[in-house]
Amino acid sequence: MDRLELLEAFSEMSASDRMAIRAELIRDMGFEDAPGTGSVMAACIAIMEEVRAGRDPLKFCEGMLEEMAAMCTD
Repeated sequence: MDRLELLEAFSEMSASDRMAIRAELIRDMGFEDAPGTGSVMAACIAIMEEVRAGRDPLKFCEGMLEEMAAMCTD
């Protein structure tokens, strides 16, 4: 698959699939000097997609916080 084929396939994906791929690419791009930056960028992209879709970004953020809280241990 060449670059143009990849971009064409990407453009035909659903918005949620494109968002997931962008988030994974950002998360994996090697932010060695700034740990967590990829995750922050992925979260920002996800929040922006919620706003664009007309959904409540605060409700989305609450869900993200609940997920993060579940990962925390005492």
